[in-house]
Amino acid sequence: MQKSSIVKIILSILAAAAIIFGVVVGIKHISDNKREDTSGTSTSQSGESSSDESGTADQAQASTAGETETETETTAAATTKADKTTTGKHTKPPKTTKTPKTEKTTKRSGSSGGKETMTYHDMDYSCFDDCAFIGNSRVLDLKNYGLAENVYASVGLTVDTVFTEKASGSSVVIIDELKGKHFKKVFLMFGDNECGWPNTSVFIKRYAKVIAAVRERVPEAEIYLQSVLPISRAADAKNEYGCNNAAIKKVNEAIKQLAKDEGVRYINPAASMTDSQGFLPDEAASDGVHLRKKYCRIWLNYLADNM
Repeated sequence: MQKSSIVKIILSILAAAAIIFGVVVGIKHISDNKREDTSGTSTSQSGESSSDESGTADQAQASTAGETETETETTAAATTKADKTTTGKHTKPPKTTKTPKTEKTTKRSGSSGGKETMTYHDMDYSCFDDCAFIGNSRVLDLKNYGLAENVYASVGLTVDTVFTEKASGSSVVIIDELKGKHFKKVFLMFGDNECGWPNTSVFIKRYAKVIAAVRERVPEAEIYLQSVLPISRAADAKNEYGCNNAAIKKVNEAIKQLAKDEGVRYINPAASMTDSQGFLPDEAASDGVHLRKKYCRIWLNYLADNM
């Protein structure tokens, strides 16, 4: 074979190899491009999905935050409203052991004509442990009901007989029951049995002597002159011994002035059990004068709230 023929064959083989190589490279390039396209699409979809999820999460968080903020505002508004209700400028501070001096009245309900009723509140009667009560049979009821311990009283007691008469169940003259004791408060009640006296000024002068005697025996004690309690409509109509609500009112005005003149306290428990017509309610006393236990409680409620 000639040398030129061999060269031609070799060149043909090389040309064919070059063509095959070009085809292979082209196919690989197309395949790579397809892979890149697929990867790009996947990445794009993944990015969009991530973005969508992130957006949804942000919306959820924003919604939750909005609800929380709204709920917080609602709660705050409710709290503010509650605060205004319970701690407004007119809200009173909790009571301390010291009782205010401004006199308080008792709640009442019902109609007039003796049908009204008053209410009392439960209390610790030990607040009267350092107090003494001196007076007539109405005062004696406080002891009979077991509501007060230091009660020195008797039926029909007056500003005269307090110096001679002995307390119920005692061998000591009533005024002298105060000797050797250290009461912080002494509550006096006179006037029921004296309201029929023809001259109120005589009653007042003798009452002043009682005050002086109390001061002599317990100089450290604060003295309270109690108002005479009202009587019922029926008892008022009987006018026994000249005692009626008009006479009681006159006596109470004189007692109030006496307290001012003597520099002692006037306290008005009558206000806690006088109905709208000026009478003691029918339910308060079986005889229209001497109180049932409920009204003795009302009486002591008033003293405790105003002493």
